[in-house]
Amino acid sequence: MDIAVVFTNSEETKVALREAAKLSAGLHAEIDLIVAQVVPFPLPLAEPPVLLSFTTARLDELADAAAVRPSIHVYLCRDSFETLAKVLQPHPVIIVGSRKRWFRKGPGRLVTTLRERGHHVILASAALTKS
Repeated sequence: MDIAVVFTNSEETKVALREAAKLSAGLHAEIDLIVAQVVPFPLPLAEPPVLLSFTTARLDELADAAAVRPSIHVYLCRDSFETLAKVLQPHPVIIVGSRKRWFRKGPGRLVTTLRERGHHVILASAALTKS
């Protein structure tokens, strides 16, 4: 079993990583942290405004804070929804962190889009998860 955690922001993703760790306990599941890093149009796609080495270091710190060791995958893109739709195909379980239980913006919109495309998505809420 594979679990994909989609990066939204640091706080929400930490919650999602902790949820992934709970779900994977005893199952020997692989956890992938998927990051769709948008590169603005004035820049070449291969030259993001934030260096990949810096981004990767921050993601490692985030994983350490959540006490989990995921495989980290950063995708440079112009459209995060399109990129996530392409790269999340093989994952049976996707976890997205959120500050609220459900809403139509940000993570809620992403969850709705992924579910409409047939993915099994768990919304891990920071308001409901304590640690």
